[in-house]
Amino acid sequence: MAEEKPYLSLYRKYRPQGPLEVLGQEHVIRALMGSVKEGRLAHAFLFCGPRGTGKTSTARILAKMVNCEQGPTPEPCGTCEQCLSIREGQHLDVVEIDAASHGGVDDARDLREKAPTAPVQGREKVYIIDEAQRLSREAFDALLKVFEEPPVGVRFVLATTEPHKMPATIIGRCQRFDFRRGSTEVVAEHLLRIAKAEGIKLTPGAAQTMARQSEGSFRDSLSLLDQASVLGAGDVDEAVVASLIGSGRSDVQFALADAVSVGDARGVFQVVSGLVQEGQDLRHVTSEALTHFRNLFLAKTAPGQPDLIDATEGEIERLNAQAAKLSEAELARIISLLLAAQADMRWTTSPRLSLELALVRATMPETDAAPHALVS
Repeated sequence: MAEEKPYLSLYRKYRPQGPLEVLGQEHVIRALMGSVKEGRLAHAFLFCGPRGTGKTSTARILAKMVNCEQGPTPEPCGTCEQCLSIREGQHLDVVEIDAASHGGVDDARDLREKAPTAPVQGREKVYIIDEAQRLSREAFDALLKVFEEPPVGVRFVLATTEPHKMPATIIGRCQRFDFRRGSTEVVAEHLLRIAKAEGIKLTPGAAQTMARQSEGSFRDSLSLLDQASVLGAGDVDEAVVASLIGSGRSDVQFALADAVSVGDARGVFQVVSGLVQEGQDLRHVTSEALTHFRNLFLAKTAPGQPDLIDATEGEIERLNAQAAKLSEAELARIISLLLAAQADMRWTTSPRLSLELALVRATMPETDAAPHALVS
């Protein structure tokens, strides 16, 4: 009896394996391919950007570019022994380090000592340091000498979601690339394409909802599709996605904004209570409320420019109609209140109270102690 292969989650199964498979990062791929083609590849790279946008996958593809048996080549074959070893994470010269768990000075010194040694299996050694901002200050100091005088045949790729935490001395010695969030349209098309390949019935509306929920992260969107396909037994529509992630983001936010615009404090409490009963993270709800009121502010102050708002045509029409109920000053005040509530939530043990207080002050200006509240 043939041994069954273990199940691979979708984000692992469909991880980009070649430069042309990386979505939404054309500026990065074009630069890397050009550098390899011209023989001008830097010794150290800093890949910055939100989670799930392809930083580590691109680092692995870079390792294939320099180690492919047909290379160095801007388009690795993906079928030779070198490429396959890198794909399976078994290549002896492509070392991935998680700085969150191996970010101490001893780990950095060990890397510094091993880096100058000759490659064992491939043409070049590639060190991929994930979550690089988690390296300790001493570890950065230990690595600085290697970055200043890089050994021949060694490349470093530092991946981080928080580049502002990286020392300037390290950033200055790396070639920096900023990875962008995928647009809702690109992520939704990616989901539909993979769903078709997997035999999952996915409606365009459900794909759009999951794409927005993932906030431009391809990995997060595929994780959602994985969960939804199990929940819906291979048939994923808007109802299945709503049951997975809770109330539709747009419907809840429109309901909140409607209550605020007409001064309905009771309605605000009812919406928040419903979210609590669903088990929603109120910190995340507050972040989404900020996004919604920002969209209303844009619809009010920059009419006729729908490209500024990440929403469907139907939602943009609803936003325009809702924005007409509020003045620019009111929207600016509401956004300020929600920003203050979001800051309070970092320390408070009652995020519900912070959100409700902000929304009640938005609904009833007389309860807001700020002088400009009554003016708006």
